[in-house]
Parts: sequence; C-alpha cells; structure tokens
Amino acid sequence: MPESRANKAIELTKKSRRLADLGRREEALAASEQAVAIRRQLAKDRPDTYLPQLAASLNNQSLRLADLGRREEALAAGEQAVAIRRQLAKDRPDTYLPHLAASLDNLAATLWSLGRDAEASAIREEADAVAWELDPRRRLRLGEEQTGRRAAHWPLQIFRRKPASGLP
Repeated sequence: MPESRANKAIELTKKSRRLADLGRREEALAASEQAVAIRRQLAKDRPDTYLPQLAASLNNQSLRLADLGRREEALAAGEQAVAIRRQLAKDRPDTYLPHLAASLDNLAATLWSLGRDAEASAIREEADAVAWELDPRRRLRLGEEQTGRRAAHWPLQIFRRKPASGLP
C-alpha cells in the first residue's frame, strides 16, 4: 500500500510542475500540497525510505508558494527541505549534496525576496561551498584561481522581489 501512495505523490509532483509551467499556479500549489501530505505520512512511517522524497516535495512546495507571492510560507517549506537535506547529506554526501545545494539556492532566493539580504547571502555562501565540495575543480573552470570566490549566481526567481514599499 505505501508504494501506491508513493506513486500517487510522484504523479502529483509531476502534475504540480506541469501546471506551474502552464501558469496555473493555484492548481500547481494544490497538487504540491497533496504530494507533501502523502510524503509526510510515508516519511513518518518509514523515514529511511521516504524522507528524501518529502524534502523534494517541500522544495517543490516552496517554489509553488513563491510563485504565488506567499513568501513567508515559501520560506517555511524551504527551511524544512533544507533541514532534511542537511541531515541526509551529512549521512550520505555523495547522494544528497546536490539536492542540498538546490534547496539552499531556493532558500537563498526566498530570503532575498523577503528583503533578508544578509541571511540570503549566508545561505548563498553555503550553497557555493556545497557546490565546490561536489566539484573542487569548478573554481578553476570558472577562473577563480585568483579570487578564490565565485560570483553570486542568483536564480531568476530573485528578480521577482517586490519593493519594500509594497508597490507592485
């Protein structure tokens, strides 16, 4: 029975992404929320098997919430995804560091969209460190042998930040 629920969560996640691509944001979020609920229950019963999928669903939910301008909720989902993925990466870095880097990148963008620039920069630095751990030669390919640091490469999502005044 867990396998059928897990398959349903997979389908809901795919549906969420397709709907988001079509600009149907509310429906995309609804599908994402259903996937999170299923995976939360599965992870509660069998964390070793389903915790990675829960983190993926939370990351997706964070993106869907951000698409709707619900940034505080996006932040909460993103922080949950990062917390899970940090633990997974600690236990199995070869498998989970790439996923952690993606979630950190998303979290940094969400923080930046909330005007929390210092926190966003710290998370961005952590994402860079994780990426460098994955591929130490990356710095050389990016011409960083002189600076030792990579230029920030924020995802496009950050450009959706609304001004602090609340103006559109």
